Amino acid sequence: MKISRQHSETKIDEFNGLYCEQLFGLGQTLSAGLSLFYIVISGVSYKFFIDEGVLFWSEALQDPEDDLTDNEKYIDILSCYDIQNEEKLNGIHMKNGMLEINIGGGRLKFTNIDDMMLVHKVYV
Repeated sequence: MKISRQHSETKIDEFNGLYCEQLFGLGQTLSAGLSLFYIVISGVSYKFFIDEGVLFWSEALQDPEDDLTDNEKYIDILSCYDIQNEEKLNGIHMKNGMLEINIGGGRLKFTNIDDMMLVHKVYV
């Protein structure tokens, strides 16, 4: 399933009920912010980021290694927030400059501050 978005407000309901197999970001540390994210849903890799309040989401056509700079590494978001990759997606929504990925019993929130994206988990 090829999905792409470039909007300030959008829902990606096509992934509801599918499994998030991987979710990782590129950067130095999670707390310092990350520059770009990759998510694997049903075997398809997508990359996304927020810039100026707009979500850029597209199928990842290149190797994620190509996006790494000298000081960056991959940060496994699912492991950082103790989320199992058997959890189903319950919605992906972009609104008011914030991306929410509802997964399992929680919600991951992504915001852009000073060209870096911060992510935190909210329990529901």
